[in-house]
Amino acid sequence: MGVTLAMIVGGAALALRDALRAARAQQLAAQRTLDAYAHFASYLFSTRVYLMARERTVLQAFVKLGPDDPWSGPLPPVTVIPAIPDTGEACAHSRAFPIYRFRLDLPSGALSVVGGTPSAEAMKLIRDSIPKLAVSPPVASWHFGYLFLQSKVPEAIAYSPVRDSTGRVRAVYGYRSCYGTYDVWDLMVVHRVARIVPPFLTEGMPVDSILTLSVTDAHGRPLYNAPARRVPIVATGSDTIPQLSGMIVTIGLRPRVAGRLVVGGIPPSRIPNSVFVLIGSIILALATLAMLRREFKLVESREMFLANVSHELRTPLQHILLFVQILRLKRARTEEERDKAIEVIETETHRLIRLADNVLGVVRTNRPRVVISAVDASMIASRAAALCAPLAHARAMVIQVDAVSALAAADPESLQQVLVNLIDNAVKYGPNGQTIGIGVRTDGNEVQIWVEDSGPGIPPRDRDRVWRPFVRLDTPGDATAGTGIGLTIVRELIDQMKGRAEIHDTPSGGVRMSVFLPRWNGGSE
Repeated sequence: MGVTLAMIVGGAALALRDALRAARAQQLAAQRTLDAYAHFASYLFSTRVYLMARERTVLQAFVKLGPDDPWSGPLPPVTVIPAIPDTGEACAHSRAFPIYRFRLDLPSGALSVVGGTPSAEAMKLIRDSIPKLAVSPPVASWHFGYLFLQSKVPEAIAYSPVRDSTGRVRAVYGYRSCYGTYDVWDLMVVHRVARIVPPFLTEGMPVDSILTLSVTDAHGRPLYNAPARRVPIVATGSDTIPQLSGMIVTIGLRPRVAGRLVVGGIPPSRIPNSVFVLIGSIILALATLAMLRREFKLVESREMFLANVSHELRTPLQHILLFVQILRLKRARTEEERDKAIEVIETETHRLIRLADNVLGVVRTNRPRVVISAVDASMIASRAAALCAPLAHARAMVIQVDAVSALAAADPESLQQVLVNLIDNAVKYGPNGQTIGIGVRTDGNEVQIWVEDSGPGIPPRDRDRVWRPFVRLDTPGDATAGTGIGLTIVRELIDQMKGRAEIHDTPSGGVRMSVFLPRWNGGSE
């Protein structure tokens, strides 16, 4: 059984481990898929923004320069750039935002500017940074670029290199722009109109329910955020647009669309079910072990009970057989010896009857109900003392009854069996020659009956346990036989008579077993 339980718990633990591993693998696979979608979405967004920016510059502002083709002959003047290079910019017609245009010749560094004067910061970038950026691979491949200024006034510089047939940059043309600073029209259009995620997966959901968009410059300064408030996301992906001053685009996927992007949906975790199975297996194993332990104790108690009953039966039967043989063989020499033999037979017979009554009281499933009536407790105490007197005399013990007349609401036969069991215990476990005291008193609405001895007593820690079936205290040096059911019957009968039993120490070191029963009040219990 133990091996089976261990296998059940072990199997549940292995199932939980496999579920944890499978859940972790599924989670990682789903997260990789979502991250890949987010990166792909950021790439698509960046590409479309880049293409719209190229249309503003190469195909509009710098169209007469023909940036895609090598330039031969004299360079055109700076006025080749229209006075309003990008008619779609929000600042194109603003008097507060004069648009200067420039041509920077290379490698001489000669600078021509019309339409306004660049700020000191802008001038520094035109002379120092733009010549280097103009020959960088991204600008060299796509023939334009934007440079954002880190100034109080949102500003950008759009530029385009002009090359000769050998690919050498002869000059850089450019103009002042507000693109990407406070003009974020392209970003908004791509966010609202472009289909970053396949439409068959979104089924008409609004954009803000699908993804979040964050656009910053290379220094982390925010340029555009949608939605403006913080919302939960499950995966992010970023892409950089080097031609737009290193603009960084970050796409976040919302939970609402995440389950649709993973084929078959995000699989539910089996961990809770596996945990419940493991917990249930452990509880089942513990409950089964507890039941097995209880069964083992019960079997052990029954074996001990049978052994004790056998011993209890054997001793009086041997005595009876011995004295019957003495009488049958007429070995009693005097009348006194004959009477002594008969007295022993009678005493041992009563002992067997009490033992049989106790055993029947424990094993009987349908016990007769007690019949409550007015009972003189002192008379019952005297009768029980008389029944146990031969056993006490055999060990030179004296039974003293100190009782006053008291009517108790009880069953006379049950009360007598209770007192006989208590006196029998006092005789068994007390020392030879002791005096056993029996008392009866009235105490308010109760009648108290007690039996006290001079035996070893009962430790306080065992006083609740001795009422249980088959329980016998292990006292060093004590070889007294007993069935362990006497006090169990006492407690059961007392409960049926609506009384209670208590255990107390005596001044002599023994124990007082007290029984409290309701007083008879004229017919009602």
